[in-house]
Amino acid sequence: MSTFEAPVVAYRSVPHPNADALELALINDWRAAVRIGVFAEGQPVAYIPEGALCPQDLVEELGLADPPRLAGPDHNRVKAVRLRGVLSQGLVYGGPRIAGLEIGDNAADALGLVKWVPEIPVHMAGLMAPGPQITYDIDNIKSWPDRFLPGEEVAVTEKLHGTFCCMGRLAGGEYVVSSKGHLSAGRVFDLAAAENIDNLYVKMMRHYTDFGSISMAQDHVAGADIFLFGEIIGPKVQDLNYDQPEPAFMLFDIRTPRGYMPYDSMLSIADHVGLPVVPELFRGRWNPTLVDQFTSGRSRIAPHHREGVVIRPLIDRYDSGVDHESGRGPGRVMFKSVSEKHLLRKGGTEYN
Repeated sequence: MSTFEAPVVAYRSVPHPNADALELALINDWRAAVRIGVFAEGQPVAYIPEGALCPQDLVEELGLADPPRLAGPDHNRVKAVRLRGVLSQGLVYGGPRIAGLEIGDNAADALGLVKWVPEIPVHMAGLMAPGPQITYDIDNIKSWPDRFLPGEEVAVTEKLHGTFCCMGRLAGGEYVVSSKGHLSAGRVFDLAAAENIDNLYVKMMRHYTDFGSISMAQDHVAGADIFLFGEIIGPKVQDLNYDQPEPAFMLFDIRTPRGYMPYDSMLSIADHVGLPVVPELFRGRWNPTLVDQFTSGRSRIAPHHREGVVIRPLIDRYDSGVDHESGRGPGRVMFKSVSEKHLLRKGGTEYN
C-alpha cells in the first residue's frame, strides 16, 4: 500500500528530447526535469514526490519562490507539470540537508516534507465515532515497475475520480462507514448523529443498508467482519461527475478477517448483492505495455477523460519488495497509474 517518502537514490538521467538545457532525472519510472549540470551521475539525491508540501526555506533554497513556481495557496505543493512538452513529476534535491543520509533512506523528515491532505467539504465532513482502523491506499506503479511476474494473470480496472468510501458490517451486526483519512485514524461516521443526516458517506451507507446489500455480502463470509471499499462518484463529489444524476458507489475491493478477497470472488459477491463495480478494461497476462495502453483515454462510463487505471493480480498476493501500509511485512501487489491529462487538468479537486 501507498507510502509517503522522499527516497535517497543515485542520480540517473536521460536527455530531454525538446530542451538543450534540461535533462530528465530517473527515479524508478518517475521522471523529473532538471537543469543539465546540477547533478552528477551516481550522486546521492533525494526525490521529492508529487503531493509533498515543502517548507518555505526549502522552496527558497530550490529557487522556486520568486517567482512562485509550486502549487497551492502557499506555493509550496509539488505538482506535475509539463516542461517543453514532457511530463515532469517531482523535484530533485542534492543539497546539505541530506548530508549523512544513505541511498535507500527516506529524506522526508530531513527536508521537512509533509504529505498534502485536501480540505474536506462540508457535505463530506461529520461527527465521528471510534471504529476499525484500516489504512488503504495504492502506490503508483512508477514506484514499483517490476513487481508483477512475467505472464501473471491480471485485471486492469478504471480508476475513478471520486471519494474513497468504506462501508462495512461487523460480526456483531454493527454497520460502519468512513472515508480514507478517518478510516486510517480509526474513526467512522456516527450513524446515529442528526448532524450527519446529509453527510455523503452516511447517505450512501443508508441506501445500501436499506437495500440489504451489505448484510447479504456478509452472509457470504459466514457473518464475519466485512468491509466494502469503493469510490463515490457523481455531482458535487469531484470535478469529474461521470454524468451521474446522483452520487453513486462503485466497488473495487472487499476485506474480511482473512484478508482481501481475490478479484473474481469480489465480482461474484457484487453481482449477487447488487453492488456496481468499477469498469474492467482488460483481463489477461501481464506485460509492461499494458500501463501505457490503458492509462489514458476516455472513461468507460462518461464522455470525459479517464483518471487512470488500477492493475492487480487475479490471485491476490504480497511481495517483500513492496512497502506495507503499516511499515511491517510485505506489501500488497496492486498499483495505480494516472493519466497525464488528469494530472495536468485545470481546476481539479482532490477530496478524500
